[in-house]
Amino acid sequence: MPLLDTLEALNGLINPAANGTIASLWRRLEVDFLAKRDQVINAQKTNKTKTPTFGFQNWALTHVHPKVLVWATDDCYIDGNASLSDDILRRWKSTLAHLSTSLGVIAFLFGITIVGSRTCCDALRSLCRAIPRLTLNDIFARFVDRLQNEKRAHGRTPEFLFKQVIQACTHLHLRMLLLSH
Repeated sequence: MPLLDTLEALNGLINPAANGTIASLWRRLEVDFLAKRDQVINAQKTNKTKTPTFGFQNWALTHVHPKVLVWATDDCYIDGNASLSDDILRRWKSTLAHLSTSLGVIAFLFGITIVGSRTCCDALRSLCRAIPRLTLNDIFARFVDRLQNEKRAHGRTPEFLFKQVIQACTHLHLRMLLLSH
């Protein structure tokens, strides 16, 4: 199934629990995305241009309907995950509400270890309080940028890089506040 057809079928779902349809379409969407990405990369290699960096997470964040993204990622990453205690779910509640997202989306974008990290949760909650207009897209873009451009990122844990991104956002916000006064 071509990428856009799969995206349309997935975004068109009304009932998230429709007999496992969402999980199979989600897997199909990723396969179609990777196939399309490979076509683009191969075409650009023949033209001797620089190969761009693609990421299914980034693409899905901007193309999949937000509710469908929540259903699909919660199904894949959160539902049935016994390691996620009520305490973890409670800690994330206000941050998830602020960002209009779910733990599944956080796990999909940043990794399941971020979800279980009290430090990461607390840091993101503080950042959301300090910068109310902050979006999940902003945070993820900075996270990807850090992964791609940080020379020392190789070998670092996702938690370490996530905390660096939160700190960088906080410092940038403080500098902007100081400059505005």
